[in-house]
Amino acid sequence: MGGFVVDLPPAADEEDEVKRVTVTPEGIRLLSFIGKLPDIHESQIQDKSKADWMAKSLVCVQAGWMVAQVIGRLIKKLPVSLLEINTCGHVACAVLLYLLWWSKPLDVLDPTVLEEGSEDFLSLMTLCSSMSATNGVTDIRCFMYMPEEGVKGEGSQDQRAAKILITTHLSIGSPGTREPSRFLGFDVSDLRPQVSPVAVELQKQRVPRSAYMYHIDQTKPTVAPECLQTYFTQPYTGFSLRHGTIYCRRLFADVQQHQKSHRPVNPVRLAQAAAAADAIWAQCVTRPTFAPYYFTSVPTVGVFLGETDYLVSHIVNFPSMSNLGLGQVNIHRDVLRSVLALTAAGYGGLHLSGWLDHFPTQIEQKLWLVASLVIACSGVALWTFFLARQVWPWFDIFVSGAAPGARLTGAAYQKPWMRRAKSVVLGSILFVFAAARVFLVVEAFLNLREAPSALYETPEWTDFFPHF
Repeated sequence: MGGFVVDLPPAADEEDEVKRVTVTPEGIRLLSFIGKLPDIHESQIQDKSKADWMAKSLVCVQAGWMVAQVIGRLIKKLPVSLLEINTCGHVACAVLLYLLWWSKPLDVLDPTVLEEGSEDFLSLMTLCSSMSATNGVTDIRCFMYMPEEGVKGEGSQDQRAAKILITTHLSIGSPGTREPSRFLGFDVSDLRPQVSPVAVELQKQRVPRSAYMYHIDQTKPTVAPECLQTYFTQPYTGFSLRHGTIYCRRLFADVQQHQKSHRPVNPVRLAQAAAAADAIWAQCVTRPTFAPYYFTSVPTVGVFLGETDYLVSHIVNFPSMSNLGLGQVNIHRDVLRSVLALTAAGYGGLHLSGWLDHFPTQIEQKLWLVASLVIACSGVALWTFFLARQVWPWFDIFVSGAAPGARLTGAAYQKPWMRRAKSVVLGSILFVFAAARVFLVVEAFLNLREAPSALYETPEWTDFFPHF
């Protein structure tokens, strides 16, 4: 467990009990950015660990003994079983993890509770997180941020035009980058992906940045009735976070058809969130490169807060290729994918070294060779694929199927043949990779049914080290 948690008290007009939630990596980044992380001494962190350096060293030595045995057998020209080769691969990964996590506390059960003093930022983090959504939409999605100076409001648009063209630059890590149509509410036929000007500079850091262009019809209502009745009255109109007049996500049909009633944000919490937004904006003014992480910009309309899960009910224990890394922002997600791909290549290469060992039949020997090559080559192919997506943006666009200026539907986006081809290729690679892994493990045990007698001999360590 471990990590950081907060106890969210209910608002004055709410009857809910105190709710304990977990702070995500994005939440930790935000608190660190504005200097609100608690001061925890290193000794307090180490005190939570269930193992000191001695225990970790013993585990590494015990795991490394297997590798030493195999090396000794090779030096003495003794045969090495396929099971030993397979075990060495897992031992190497285990030792590497222990070395990388040497300073990481082991088996921490009780989390660290963030004490009072960050109520403003906790309110903001709650409003930005999906846990506060009603009918799949958070209120903060429709709220513009209007600081005292430095940002143009909605008046810069031509109010006489029936339809106005708007480009939204989503914040880094926004869930809208994965499903822009569902996030923004517009039909995919009216969404056009764009290259954000910020993306050119951020590309050096390999940070994803998405922008989408769409039309808003001003001849129709642009704000939901329930929002008009609450957010356009006092005290809501006096906050720096206030509902916009051009865009309202709750007006769209997919939200209106839900039966669950919408409860407006408590004005006390909104005032706290607005104060926190002011503090974040002040930091971004002095450190402008961080603004795309916390704010979604609409050049002709204004600035919105970026929607990121700063708080969640619990952290997902099992990672996937989509959530791999340190949270939603995941600056290094593709780098971590590349590392995993290279690890798979090394795993296959290690098993390839056992191709010339003793096998009961030639068919098993050939299948072992094929399985090892499949794992090694798939690792190299995936590494090349992830590297190409990082280095060549246009290859990334080709893979995603979207090009700047092209509509997100029809022949220009996610062509049917492209979707089918990607599904077939990815599914085939995963199936063959899994089958090869299973075969290597099973064959490592089956190979022992006809093992050479020399396999049971052990190297004499006195032949390697001086002794009396």
